[in-house]
Amino acid sequence: MKLLVLFILSVVAMGLTACQLFQEPTTTTVSGTIRNKYTQQPLAGVPIRVRLWHYGLGMSWTDSIARTRSDAAGHYSVTFDATARSGTYRVDFKEARYLWDLTDYRGFDSHSFLDGASFPAKQATQVDFDATPFVPVRIIVEADKQGSSTLTADAFANEQAGQSYFHPFTLVDTARTISRVSANRVAYFVPNWQYDLVVWRSPVPPASFGTWVRFNRFVGYNDTTVIRLH
Repeated sequence: MKLLVLFILSVVAMGLTACQLFQEPTTTTVSGTIRNKYTQQPLAGVPIRVRLWHYGLGMSWTDSIARTRSDAAGHYSVTFDATARSGTYRVDFKEARYLWDLTDYRGFDSHSFLDGASFPAKQATQVDFDATPFVPVRIIVEADKQGSSTLTADAFANEQAGQSYFHPFTLVDTARTISRVSANRVAYFVPNWQYDLVVWRSPVPPASFGTWVRFNRFVGYNDTTVIRLH
């Protein structure tokens, strides 16, 4: 009886070992390039990360999988063992201080614009990124509060122009003892976009009424001019 049991166990063990030997490989490689959308030049040294995203019950969370950096030619490649049974693998770049993502994500799933480009596990995939460096623009504010208690100077991307919302500059002054607001700052804009610039005066913060002046400004890639708000 003992010999029969041992024989059965050995057969089961051999079967499991065979299954493991012939399991579908889980190695996954995602590679591509990252370049300046406007100059077509490669972007070197940009951090690239692969993460596993989980969605459910109105929440999302991630697991960090692998990281690398683009080389001098703007190329990156990440190989890892994709063993997860659930979730979505995504790749993106993270350099929010210097670069803005301009990649066209229409060929990916609906979460890709915010969470990173989705790609299938267990097969080689190419994902290319487009980005742009920010453009420094000097903003000079010289504005009379005109008796208002709050003055707000604001600059933000015009979404109606087919862009993402982007907010590079804001200044708020609530000091009742100050009648005139002065500021001279450098703000960083996504180039080749239209921006709305607003000066808003409110008598009682945070009331929604008051007076405001609004105008539109295009900021080009090589823009070196000064924006004045008054």
